[in-house]
Amino acid sequence: MRSKLLRAHVNSCFQTTERYSEFIARKLDIIVKSLPTSARHDFKPYRALTENVDAYVNVITTILQDMEPLSGVGTGSPSLANGNSDQEGNDGDIRQMRRAKYIRFYLDESKRRQAFVPNSGTEALTWQMIFLVADSQVAGRALYVSDLYFLAQAANSTINNRIRSLVEEKIFVKQSNPEDGRRQSISLTRKFAVTFFAHIDDTIERVVAISDEPERH
Repeated sequence: MRSKLLRAHVNSCFQTTERYSEFIARKLDIIVKSLPTSARHDFKPYRALTENVDAYVNVITTILQDMEPLSGVGTGSPSLANGNSDQEGNDGDIRQMRRAKYIRFYLDESKRRQAFVPNSGTEALTWQMIFLVADSQVAGRALYVSDLYFLAQAANSTINNRIRSLVEEKIFVKQSNPEDGRRQSISLTRKFAVTFFAHIDDTIERVVAISDEPERH
C-alpha cells in the first residue's frame, strides 16, 4: 500500500514538473517569436528545469546582444571582420555597420524562405551557419557550437556534421574556451573571411548602384 502511495506521489511530482516546464517553455517561445532572428530550443526531458531555463535565456540574450547597434569594429576578431588589418576610422565603422545590416537581412530572409520551403537541404543550412558565424564575428562576439544548436534550424547531429565539413574545407576554425575547455567557439578562417567580406562589400556596392540608377519610363 505504501509503495503504491509513494509511486503515485512521485508520478504526481513528475507531472507537476512537466506542466511547469511546458508552461515556461511556451512563454519563452512567445518571446523568441517576437524577435527578428529565428532560434530553436528544446527543453531536455532529463535536465533540471533551472538548467533548461538558463540555456533558453542565454539564447534570447545572445539574440538581443546581436540586435544592439554597432559602435565600431568588433573586438573579437577585428582583422577578420574587416577583411584586412589596416581598416580603421569612420570608413571602417560604416563598412562594419553595412556588413552587419546585410548579414542580418540575409538571415531574416532565410527565415522567411524556410517558411515556403521547410526542407531546403544542406546548402541552405551551410549558408545559414556561415552567416550566423559572420554575424557574431562582425559584432565582436564569440559564437559557440552550442549557440548554433539553438540558432540553426537543424538537428544537433546535422549541425555537427556541417561544422566538421566546414572546418575540413578551411571555412570554419574551432577554438577552445580558455576558461572552459569543453566549450568551443566557431569563427571564419582568415582566408575565407577576407573573401567572404569582400563579397559582401561588393554586393552592397552593386545594390547601391542599382538603386541610384534613374528609372526608365
